Amino acid sequence: MTEEVKQVELPIKLGLDELLKLSQETVVNLVDKEASFFIGDKEYSVDVGVKVLSYDEVVNLMRGKDPQKVLMADLSKAHVVATIFNKETKKPLFTEKTVGTALPQLIDALHKISDEVNDFTGKHLMKNLAKKNSGVNSSSTELEEEQLLKPSEE
Repeated sequence: MTEEVKQVELPIKLGLDELLKLSQETVVNLVDKEASFFIGDKEYSVDVGVKVLSYDEVVNLMRGKDPQKVLMADLSKAHVVATIFNKETKKPLFTEKTVGTALPQLIDALHKISDEVNDFTGKHLMKNLAKKNSGVNSSSTELEEEQLLKPSEE
């Protein structure tokens, strides 16, 4: 019984210049994503570009707003305005004034893909770490099991 041992992908080691270049290039590029949503019993999808926000852009999204008065809906709308772009024209799909007139299902779907790219909540980082850890754990467990099954040579 041979089981495939999963290889854990090691992180790419960057020099400081490479790190800064990667960070600057990533922040100016749009990531192609498809958002799916339902209206009634019909499913729709749309292809958009999602901007990778810099740290300052994320911090400044709600700067000057009273945290006691900010709703999750306000935060979702701010994320969508800042990150969702027309793929072809590379222009923002919404403004602060127009985002509120869109269907809630659409805004939810766009916010979901925006979060997949920018990981505002840290949820995707935690998923990736869990996958990486489970791969390491299962590989080491499988190796231990193989060692136990082999007869010792004495």
